Amino acid sequence: MSDIIVRAPNWIGDAVMCTPALAALREKYPEKHISLLAVDRVADCFLNNPSVNEIIPLSGRKGLSYWLKALELRRKRYEMAILFPNSFSSALFFRISGISRISGYRRDGRGFMLTDGVEVTEELIKNHQAKYYFHLIASPGEPAESVWVVTGKEKKEAEQILRKNGISPENPLIGISPGAAFGPAKKWSPECFAETANELASKYQLQILIFGTDADTETVSVVCSKIKAGNALNLAGKTNLRQLGALMSMCKILLTNDSGAMHVASAVKVPVAAVFGSTDPGRTGPRGGRHRVIYKKFDCSPCFKMECPRGDYRCLREIKVEDVFPAAEELLRNGQR
Repeated sequence: MSDIIVRAPNWIGDAVMCTPALAALREKYPEKHISLLAVDRVADCFLNNPSVNEIIPLSGRKGLSYWLKALELRRKRYEMAILFPNSFSSALFFRISGISRISGYRRDGRGFMLTDGVEVTEELIKNHQAKYYFHLIASPGEPAESVWVVTGKEKKEAEQILRKNGISPENPLIGISPGAAFGPAKKWSPECFAETANELASKYQLQILIFGTDADTETVSVVCSKIKAGNALNLAGKTNLRQLGALMSMCKILLTNDSGAMHVASAVKVPVAAVFGSTDPGRTGPRGGRHRVIYKKFDCSPCFKMECPRGDYRCLREIKVEDVFPAAEELLRNGQR
């Protein structure tokens, strides 16, 4: 077999969750050159990943430039392609690229384009997403933890960011990530995030770092307005993905919704206290014993909707600070032992 190309998922959380599958692929083909095709939004998730030889950026998922990229890859004559996305277009892309072996799940009407198609079973659907990706490479088996390598240079850059904002890197830090790109059915109350952080910061003398994207600016502003003066650094929209990972790696814990940030924190080995609403922690929750999930299941849960069909967001509204604080406190205490 000559070179292998892998199509990465399109969202940050999924990109992080596919890294155990990449590690399994590297173990299976230790001598092969593995290229990773990734949209701009997630490409940096794979920097420094020891399972990947090359990251090929893919701008957008449609339009002329997208299909011209497929023709461009024909020159590289890849022997095998692996598809983590489920879409028809991703399979067509590799067909146009002239790749003779294409592996992926038989979904979205694309089975006829796959030479090594894998059937989707009810058991696979119910499994954690990391295992869903892993199953394409190594089945049976259990995926290892997600991979995100923070380099010494990235750590120093993170320390400089803190110092420029008057924070010593030696200070104990707690991270908050109150946003979620999926929609409001994943977002716990910003006031509750602030109250929980205030209590933890006061009891354990923690400096608060608030993470988010440009889209989270309004939510983060609400959180900041409720944090005790001088105790929070607003980093929403002010870091790139690599800086985010490095800064999170310096935190004692992260308070978060089910989000890409949650998976980044888990991958850099930071304990996570994660609030779940419309989604299923069994499928997308942080993996490993160092994390805690706060989830209240009702007859409509999980609905996997961006907005609450009932209109009351009960699954989130019923989660109180009194539910989240003990979980976060337990993680802090375990980390201090």
